[in-house]
Amino acid sequence: MKKIITVFLVIIIFVSFTYSQENKRDVAYVGVRIRDSKAQDGAVITSIIENTPASNSNLKVGDKIISFEGRNILNASDFLLNLYSFRPGNIVEIGYIRNSIKKTEKIKLVKKEDKYSYIYKRLPYVLFWFRMKEMGNFLQEKGFAVENMNGQLFDYFNVDSGVIVVFVEKDTVAEEIGLKTGDVITRINDRNIKHTVDFRNYYEKHDNMQLHIKRRASNLKIKLVK
Repeated sequence: MKKIITVFLVIIIFVSFTYSQENKRDVAYVGVRIRDSKAQDGAVITSIIENTPASNSNLKVGDKIISFEGRNILNASDFLLNLYSFRPGNIVEIGYIRNSIKKTEKIKLVKKEDKYSYIYKRLPYVLFWFRMKEMGNFLQEKGFAVENMNGQLFDYFNVDSGVIVVFVEKDTVAEEIGLKTGDVITRINDRNIKHTVDFRNYYEKHDNMQLHIKRRASNLKIKLVK
């Protein structure tokens, strides 16, 4: 049994390394150093790097980060895993506590360019899996993936919120119901969709959904049944 597990782990590591070698990409950066909170209920900022998104925000040393784009942050690893699943240029909302008061801050991520950045460009496949499966981006059973949008895209599509369809697999439910790459899902039933986590959470709780779509200059409704 131990041999089987060892072989399985070796295969995973090999595939992860191969994938990361072929899919190197720029890594998102905020500009904070963090540590686990003592109660494991957040990530505490220990320092802020100058001339970074963090230094240009309202974040301060001692703030305890408790959420990242709607997902709870329990420790430093949680924060980094969420951060590295986004891309430079994305605008994210960070929730934090200062003096027992909950606050939020929107920050535009930049490209990590320090001497360690080359290491992070080789992040293994597990981060891709986390992004697609846990962050809500990919509905494998339906055959499509969505991504978060930034302010420029909201302006371009003339919408206030939503997620954009970035992938539709052939011969799947998504293709059958008429979803297309580039569609912007602004609402599901009567719920405005703000980001991929919001999208996934709402999907998990409902069986019959009416997707409100912005496609170029048209507004469409597409029915999705779980």
